[in-house]
Amino acid sequence: MTATNSLDLKSDPRSIIGMRVFAAPRPGAYQIQAAITAIHARAPNASATDWQAIDRLYAALERLQPSPVVPLNRAVAVSRVEGPAATKPSR
Repeated sequence: MTATNSLDLKSDPRSIIGMRVFAAPRPGAYQIQAAITAIHARAPNASATDWQAIDRLYAALERLQPSPVVPLNRAVAVSRVEGPAATKPSR
């Protein structure tokens, strides 16, 4: 059996991480990133992606590990949920 036969990543990526991302009292950055990746991998296309969950995960990641990239990625999730106008900075 080859590695590609033994593990079907597209069928259920949650099985890879066991959806134990939040089993620990305080999940780390890698667990949160794994959850974001699993949500993306599970969706057959962008419109079927759970963008609200991704938004919440990026919010948690931003608190845990601030970087300029995290708010940018979160803005994409927010725009998918609330529309592009929701990501415009207020003046």
